[in-house]
Amino acid sequence: MNKIIEFLQKNDIDFRCEFWGDDYFEDHFRVPGLLVSFDLWAGKEESIKMRAFKKFMARKRSYVAVCNKYGAGYYYRVMTVQDNLRYIEHEEKKAAAVEKFWRERRGM
Repeated sequence: MNKIIEFLQKNDIDFRCEFWGDDYFEDHFRVPGLLVSFDLWAGKEESIKMRAFKKFMARKRSYVAVCNKYGAGYYYRVMTVQDNLRYIEHEEKKAAAVEKFWRERRGM
């Protein structure tokens, strides 16, 4: 992760350290990572930085950068492959629990 942070700082790319997860199952589930954002309203330079970031991350086999779009920009959730798998599994369990709750609730 340190090399990724070094790359982001060197290229003046906006990021912050972040934790994903919640206490839905009262298990204090958290996975660390980086939130990297690109505001395309800021100009052409942001799209150049985003391309450089994507190229850099393509070489990182043990990390993933999950892309999400918002308005006129993009943000990436950067974490290890293992943490990403744990996070996805947790989110799927949570979605199944919510679905079960509402299915049982409607059955009443």
